[in-house]
Amino acid sequence: MREAKAAMLAESRKTRHISVDTSVRACINCQYYEQYFHQSRGNIALWVPTCEGYCLKKEQKRGALSQPCKDFLKEERK
Repeated sequence: MREAKAAMLAESRKTRHISVDTSVRACINCQYYEQYFHQSRGNIALWVPTCEGYCLKKEQKRGALSQPCKDFLKEERK
């Protein structure tokens, strides 16, 4: 029981959330960017986003807030 609480506390300290306005040019807003996720520790099945991702166009690892390339495109919202 004590180990589970410690694992949840450690996970909560590592998690950071970022919010980027859709008007800002950042990889996280590009349709070619896929964010990496990792499975959380503890007794709850959950996927936690990481600060890294993958560019499908360039086929390389990118950071979410990296300077976007010339081919930057935003997803169309319906």
